[in-house]
Amino acid sequence: MSTHFFRPSRRAVLAYGGFATVSGLLAACGSSGAGSSGGGSDANSIEMWARGGATTADAYAEIVPALEEATGVTVSFSTVDNFGQELQSRAQSKNLPDLWINDDVLLGTYQRQGLLREITLGDYAEASGIDDARWAETQIDGGAYAVPYSRQTMVDCFRSDWLETLGLSVPTTWEEYVAFLDAAVSGDPDGDGSANTYGTNVAGTAKNGYLARWAMSYIWQGGGSLWTDNGDGTFTVDTTSEATVSAIRWIQDLFAVSGRVQPGALTADTSVSTPFFAEGKVGHTLTGPYQFSAMDEAPGKDLYVVAPAPVGPQGGTVLAEGENIYVSAGTEKLDAVNKVISWFISEEGQTTCMTNSKQPVVRVPVRSDMDAATIYDDERWGVVQDSLANSSQAFPAVADASAIKQVIAESLNTIVASPEQDPVNELENLKTELEDVFDELGLL
Repeated sequence: MSTHFFRPSRRAVLAYGGFATVSGLLAACGSSGAGSSGGGSDANSIEMWARGGATTADAYAEIVPALEEATGVTVSFSTVDNFGQELQSRAQSKNLPDLWINDDVLLGTYQRQGLLREITLGDYAEASGIDDARWAETQIDGGAYAVPYSRQTMVDCFRSDWLETLGLSVPTTWEEYVAFLDAAVSGDPDGDGSANTYGTNVAGTAKNGYLARWAMSYIWQGGGSLWTDNGDGTFTVDTTSEATVSAIRWIQDLFAVSGRVQPGALTADTSVSTPFFAEGKVGHTLTGPYQFSAMDEAPGKDLYVVAPAPVGPQGGTVLAEGENIYVSAGTEKLDAVNKVISWFISEEGQTTCMTNSKQPVVRVPVRSDMDAATIYDDERWGVVQDSLANSSQAFPAVADASAIKQVIAESLNTIVASPEQDPVNELENLKTELEDVFDELGLL
């Protein structure tokens, strides 16, 4: 067993330079099999990557020995910083890892580049345990091109002590939510006698699509939608429906009223916005459950509550995200690969990945027969799992989710920066830009 963490070499950064061409990567895949994997020519040794930093590396350093003992396969496992650059560099070098774990929304990008082997469910002993909805998320043109590994949703977290001080219950509707935000500004919930508290924190920069990732839950809750999956491999873009415009105006109002969001929200990424909740400056955060451990430290586990999303005009839908296991198109070590994948999606594997001592690298299990709240002994994860099953949507994995989030974030940033302006004109511009994204991929 070998596990390590590495950052990209200068060669990799220079070679990446942007988005690799499909033709070049198709050529790369043909030679990425047994002779070029991390395990060398040994058919029972494979190379596997996951995206992450040092903490993730420590987690897999605990997990991989259990994997190897259960499967008899030797795994050279790397946790990779700047994953996209390294993967493209390895593809250009015709030396892809046999397996890798990365975001589910990269499915379409990888498949179009020719990097992926089509999945045969019967190859995996534990495939039948995965929820049918998760398998459906891996489909492109009738074939499966990834194995579901981990899922999660955005969750709403409220300062429970602020609610008590303000005499309010956990908000269950948009109206109650806005009332809480306003009370957090005016009601001195921290009791220091100063007007220095705000409603919620928002990573509102357009950079890397941050604002889109935050806003989509509210657009869906309002009954809006920026695209529709036609079910035939194509999408229809509609950004100006009555429900969508109404939801966008509601988001505008959050930014228009002083204090409902933290100062500087429109230029903040998560490194700037997250501390506002940890430091007791805002009373609400919409975030991923991966933040539970950090928030248990600050502001403190007993000072916040995790709740279902306050429902808007059309419900409490929240953004769902996750990770898949991807199989290199060029690997020749299918027996070893299938054993490893079968372990990762087994109850044993999923539980091990959830309960290692460093951090859960599986958040909510993809299996339909596992209960996250029971495994974690933490009811907060039940909120996440219930949201995933009953009230979640995701960015379309078959498309280029990064490009979609980017154009949405840029338009939304423009809209909320000028709350006095009617958003319809900018939403019409967004329609054109989104259609260009889908059309370039042959998905319109």
